[in-house]
Amino acid sequence: MLYFNGATTFLRPHDKSQPTLSITHSTAVQAVKFSHGYTQFASIEQKGTLLIYNINNDGTLTEFKRIDGFYVGAKAMDWTSDGKRICVVGNNNQGIYARIVII
Repeated sequence: MLYFNGATTFLRPHDKSQPTLSITHSTAVQAVKFSHGYTQFASIEQKGTLLIYNINNDGTLTEFKRIDGFYVGAKAMDWTSDGKRICVVGNNNQGIYARIVII
């Protein structure tokens, strides 16, 4: 299970014997989403930073990619089925937007 509360993203494994992992962001989290293969997840902070993490076989997380300040006002996102792109939608001072991120 992947969810967020304030500036923290939580990853709770299906196996309850495994610990819940958390990542603290610098600002509130706006959206989180698993890749279709559940090997990565992405989160977007309030200040517009998109973060992508690898979920390692040993249950740890590794930051894979960071794109700063581009997604202010993000409301939702989803991965393409091949895991090579993420579509981000939101609303900022320039209006409603949809952007495609190539991973």
